[in-house]
Amino acid sequence: SVFLLVSFLFLCVLVLCVCRALQRWKNTYQFFLCHHKDGSASLARLLKMRLARHHRVNRKVFLDSDDLRDLGDLFGVVGNHTDTLVVLCTREIFRRHWCLCEMTTA
Repeated sequence: SVFLLVSFLFLCVLVLCVCRALQRWKNTYQFFLCHHKDGSASLARLLKMRLARHHRVNRKVFLDSDDLRDLGDLFGVVGNHTDTLVVLCTREIFRRHWCLCEMTTA
């Protein structure tokens, strides 16, 4: 019975790992760039260009000015379709409620 319990626990962990790997694989965006336009729009653009050319980045990098089609989709993208949130921490980032919501949702 101990063997069955250990086998069951191992199987549960294995299934959980596979599910997490599949979730990461199906995400559209590898990175989501959270930034305040006045404080770091140019830096965000440069970072997106550099990340897109990096050999370990194999999916899209989300930058709102390029990729946001409908404002209603913003939090769904950051919360459900992104692997990694990258926050460009400028002084203005905490003054913009959209940025705070992106960070909270992620």
